[in-house]
Amino acid sequence: TWSDRLRSALLARYEPADALQLAARYSNIFPLSYQSEIDPADCIDDIVDLEALRADPSALRLNLQRRPGAPMARLHLKIVKNGEPIPISDLLPMMENFGLRVLSEHPYLLNLSGGGCIQDFEFEHRDGRSLDIERIEPRFVEAFLAVWRGDVENDGFNRLLLATELDAREISVLRAICRYLLQTGLPFSQPYMERVLSANASIAQNFLRLFDLQFQPQDPGGRGAKIQRMRGTLTSALDGVTSADDDRILRAFLAVIDAMLRTN
Repeated sequence: TWSDRLRSALLARYEPADALQLAARYSNIFPLSYQSEIDPADCIDDIVDLEALRADPSALRLNLQRRPGAPMARLHLKIVKNGEPIPISDLLPMMENFGLRVLSEHPYLLNLSGGGCIQDFEFEHRDGRSLDIERIEPRFVEAFLAVWRGDVENDGFNRLLLATELDAREISVLRAICRYLLQTGLPFSQPYMERVLSANASIAQNFLRLFDLQFQPQDPGGRGAKIQRMRGTLTSALDGVTSADDDRILRAFLAVIDAMLRTN
């Protein structure tokens, strides 16, 4: 049976006493729809998340997976939580702002006291960008949870997370510059500026690299030469921007960074 195979998978991974305890706790909580679609060996990751929820019942547990043979632009996001499933209408705007298109959802209600669920979302990058799980998962999980808690804004700047190596905190610097530019009367909306930075992701990333070089106190001796090299890289990239509006916006971001001063 599926429960017997789950017990065998647990015994292969844990000490016998721990494996039998987990098998007794979890063998009967998964619905038939889950058992028909999920191999017992793959279930162990979900059990790890369920064990973590015992210590922190209000948390969300997230992990990214790619099914064998799936395109590099397509992943699965599993959300494991206590209580009721998250309405997909709450998640869709978040996913879209990360530049992702949700293709399907498979919710599994768990037979737990107080309720519990596993939601398996299949999604792809809407621009067909290849998604490297090892590279993006820590930053994506951190950013997703920050947006969910309300610590980070749910807007189109979050598309930069998957388009660059930037994390949510670094992206917030670009968001703050955008808000400043709106106050100065730059005649472009925030959504328009979000799209421009997303379309010029390497320039956006180098804005943050320049920002870090200018304001990080480490390596004061060699910082000047590095700033000049980065500024040259940015100037060359900006010279290649063909849209006059995009050029104006990007150079405005650079001008703000140039005008910043570090204070104590």
